[in-house]
Amino acid sequence: MRTNEFDRSVHSYEYNLGYKKTFEEKGRELTADLTYSDNSMDGSQNINQYNELPAGTQGIPQISVSDNSMKHFIAQANYIHPFDEKTQLESGVKQRFARAIRKMIINTCRLIAPTGLTTPIKRIISNTMKK
Repeated sequence: MRTNEFDRSVHSYEYNLGYKKTFEEKGRELTADLTYSDNSMDGSQNINQYNELPAGTQGIPQISVSDNSMKHFIAQANYIHPFDEKTQLESGVKQRFARAIRKMIINTCRLIAPTGLTTPIKRIISNTMKK
């Protein structure tokens, strides 16, 4: 038998800044946009797992705590230059930067047979991704 209790909180924010320049020449324009987003999620999880244990022994508990975040920064610019009513040049550039951080701490116990006692084990899993 396994029981699992989970609690999570999520926070997300996004900020945008836009600029548009129009010129006297009809159809000619320059735009620039900046976007920043910040997302985070924190959670905790309590797991109790009961296998075929000797009588009078407890289940093996596991407690997990996670802390995750993702940040994005996007810069984009576009330019339109008309040559005549039927022809125009459209160009643009876009750059995206991202960073993800994941950290999980797992506390669990190992069953010592035949006593039925447990010893704590702590594992930390962490990684960072930049793009």
